[in-house]
Amino acid sequence: MTSPEFRDWYNDPANYQPELPHKNRGHRFE
Repeated sequence: MTSPEFRDWYNDPANYQPELPHKNRGHRFE
């Protein structure tokens, strides 16, 4: 994943699941 792709993914609200706060904000790729 390139930096622009990551930014697009990170900024996509569809990737944020309020019921799973420990998995959002991009940490699933760490």
